[in-house]
Amino acid sequence: MPRNPHSTWGQGFGISHPMVPWLGYEGILERQRSYGPVRFHNEALGLPTTLGDHVVTRAELEECCGTEPMLRHGNHKALGNTIPLFAGIDWGGGVRSRTVLVIGSMQTDFVFQVRLIFALQAREDPHEVVEKVARCCNYYGVSAIAADGGGNGHVYNRLLFAKVQPRRGLYAISYSVGENDPTPDGVLTKWNVNRSASIGVLFGRIKRKQLIFPCREDTDIYLDEFACETAQYDDQQRTIKYVHPATQPDDTLHATNYALLIATRFHYAVSGQNLEAEFFPT
Repeated sequence: MPRNPHSTWGQGFGISHPMVPWLGYEGILERQRSYGPVRFHNEALGLPTTLGDHVVTRAELEECCGTEPMLRHGNHKALGNTIPLFAGIDWGGGVRSRTVLVIGSMQTDFVFQVRLIFALQAREDPHEVVEKVARCCNYYGVSAIAADGGGNGHVYNRLLFAKVQPRRGLYAISYSVGENDPTPDGVLTKWNVNRSASIGVLFGRIKRKQLIFPCREDTDIYLDEFACETAQYDDQQRTIKYVHPATQPDDTLHATNYALLIATRFHYAVSGQNLEAEFFPT
């Protein structure tokens, strides 16, 4: 239908990506892979999006639960010496916000498998928080870490690096409306990531079942931290943003997003090669 019908100089129309001659079928599929579900529905297909609805449902999340149990201390020690493991950390602080560590791996079919979710209670001593996260990362032998670079991350990330020193580095993630390539920042690597776009990609993986959680019995208490998110339109930035109720934490979502970001980065870095061979050459 025409846009701006009261214009005195002409008519404007919105067209979808399948209508343009310069974008083929593969290009549209690539947008489906790289856009979040809300953005793809609205921008690529030109269909209206109902904002305010929950982006993913509890049922969709439960369908992503696999059969494997959560990694636990006492087994799978140094699993990272066998397959590349990636850690994502959402640092907490204060009396309510808790720290969540997520460890996962990227399968050869580009499915991200969450292997461990480790939540530390709020109000825990900050030095003890860093020590427990470091101990867990070292125990399983993670290859790379992506952690919240804002707030407490300014201090915690450097303390963590001194205790872990992952072979592929520690990336300090800063959410923003834009995105930049990672740059060195002392012993860390600074990485600005588009918040809405990256979270949208995570939700898209859930809807396509390209993200696997541990078995439902072990993951059940964390699933609401994904299902609580709703999509809102930001008039100032003219983009979709994801929000959650103040009473419902979403720390696990962000820790998972960080782990997925770093795993995806290294997956593409060795595209066409064997991921295990690149990390663990013979």
